[in-house]
Amino acid sequence: MSNEKKPAIAQLLVVEDDTSLSEWMCDYLTAQGYEVTLADRGEEAVELIKVDVPDLVVLDVMLPGKDGFDVCKEVRPF
Repeated sequence: MSNEKKPAIAQLLVVEDDTSLSEWMCDYLTAQGYEVTLADRGEEAVELIKVDVPDLVVLDVMLPGKDGFDVCKEVRPF
């Protein structure tokens, strides 16, 4: 019996309003062993970042409503 710990699975958040592109990224990243959450609006991304605290956020800057730059400004303290 080994006492080795398995490495934690990285939690990624993909924020992209183009559904086909976000699904493609999700499929690819999941196949690479990452746990992926998708969001298609800036407001949704802010809430997910505050609650889930992902390891990495792939963020589109041209989003409807709150754009990617505004999302970055809002979540920077986290």
